[in-house]
Amino acid sequence: MKRFTWCVLAFCLSSYTSAFSPLPETLVPFDIFDNDASTRKEAVAEDLRWTVNVSGCSGSMLSPTYVLSAHHCGMRKGQKLTSGGCLLLGCKDDLTVVRIVEQYSDFDSDIAEVTWSRKDSRWKQRYSPRVQTSADELTLGKDSTATKLFTVGFPGDKKVPTIAEGFAKSRSGNFLNYNIGTINGNSGGAVWKADDFTLVSQTNHGPHALGQPGWNGNDPEDSNAWNGGPQIDLLYKKSKTLQTVYPDGENLNVSFEGYLIYDSVLPEEDSP
Repeated sequence: MKRFTWCVLAFCLSSYTSAFSPLPETLVPFDIFDNDASTRKEAVAEDLRWTVNVSGCSGSMLSPTYVLSAHHCGMRKGQKLTSGGCLLLGCKDDLTVVRIVEQYSDFDSDIAEVTWSRKDSRWKQRYSPRVQTSADELTLGKDSTATKLFTVGFPGDKKVPTIAEGFAKSRSGNFLNYNIGTINGNSGGAVWKADDFTLVSQTNHGPHALGQPGWNGNDPEDSNAWNGGPQIDLLYKKSKTLQTVYPDGENLNVSFEGYLIYDSVLPEEDSP
């Protein structure tokens, strides 16, 4: 049976420890694999634009209004976040949480409404262009046949934002398991299909904490080392926000690649 730890508020209450800095005493565990050199790389330019820095966690933008992150990361009203677009421009704290719109402890997912302090970072950001709405959109199994996935976030064992790749492996309850190498700091980041940028999961849990024996060097086909997050098709059925932003699974305000093409708050003529 896979072993992972549920978390509450901003940090986990578990028996695991982490070396992530700034360092809460314990964090949700994850695993890194023995193909790390080829599957995790520094996120630069276009890749960086997918992510959001959520104060020790990761997140993603559903639209210019909504950020998706992990429930255990504890997003809160008034919290400052930094978009990937802002990171690309060399700035920080361009997002402010207005309110938590939806909370799903059973999926470990929260959606927050945000406001922006800058126009340029808003238009530089990439937004999830579509979401998974049915299970048959993913192929599970061996790496040679399964759907390829990726995430962008802030792993605690790296000094830079990182893009990590892996494959969809199995389902368990509300969760999708995959062999993307994620670790403390990745929590809440989006998981997308590599071929069409469909949002299919988040980076929320795994078997080992950073620094714990067995946290890295694992076989990507070892089910005891896989990481996991919510099945977005199941969350979509419950979330009014996802259904509103993605009617029939598509975000009509962004391009196929996730670039903003229309913003009801900042019209196109105001783009930088």
